Amino acid sequence: MERKKLIIPMIVLVVLITYILYVIVDGNIDKNNSKYAYTDEEIALIMKVFSEDEIDLTKRDDFLVEVIKFNFFDKSKYKRYLEYYNQNPNLDYEDVLVHVNINIDQPFYSNIYEYENVEEKLPTILVNKYNKLPENYIPKDLIYPGEVRSISKMIKEPLEEMFKAGKKAGFDFFVRSGYRSYETQKNAYEFYKNRDGKEKADTYSARPGHSEHQLGLAVDILTVDYQKLDAEFGETEGAKWLATNAHKYGFILRYPKGKEHITGFSYEPWHFRYVGEDLAHVLYQNDWILEEYFGRQ
Repeated sequence: MERKKLIIPMIVLVVLITYILYVIVDGNIDKNNSKYAYTDEEIALIMKVFSEDEIDLTKRDDFLVEVIKFNFFDKSKYKRYLEYYNQNPNLDYEDVLVHVNINIDQPFYSNIYEYENVEEKLPTILVNKYNKLPENYIPKDLIYPGEVRSISKMIKEPLEEMFKAGKKAGFDFFVRSGYRSYETQKNAYEFYKNRDGKEKADTYSARPGHSEHQLGLAVDILTVDYQKLDAEFGETEGAKWLATNAHKYGFILRYPKGKEHITGFSYEPWHFRYVGEDLAHVLYQNDWILEEYFGRQ
């Protein structure tokens, strides 16, 4: 009987000690976890991109949590992402990353990259106000040289097929302008700059080396019924047909309405660029322009 009386208090004591130890250990675990400002899932994602020396996990960064989810997040541009977002708080996170990735946060014609081995990047190469072609670049496969309709042989067949389909739909298309040399573009830009001033000229004329026409893959297309290179062309049925069907033949409307802040050029319903059918379909289906595609790569 006396032995039983001793066993019961001992059991109670053991249970009490076990409980106290559990509380202490559990408290330490919670304390250790609480020193981080992120969830385990967030930490795992962050540590895939940053090293421990590059990030302070005890200070939460909600913006980082949102943008690091995208597979085209570039940690070297993080400060630019944040600054651009603070300047444009109405943009969604994806657009912030895309814009910075293609340098839209920088002034046009700054931080210019000049291509080498252009032929290896055809036909999807991005030529714009941040990416230029060498002065001596001339397509190796030009056809109709010396004519305004001169183009790369690469686009001859798809262009003819598109025009043929347009003809069946009741539209008589023709190439108003095709390949343009560096020197020709230089002369054109200088003329417009002297006439309208640099700021105005930059909205509709590319500086030398920055024109897609130098690739031989860009064409200005009009109809026999409407032969003016102006925004009103976009209201014609022929232009609407082109905008809707060009991707089937590997072409894209390069400077659409509503994307001027990205391209830096005014709306040009006549300017079409060949990028190949695969990419043209992707751009059309997502309502992207070429810059928005490359900003996601």
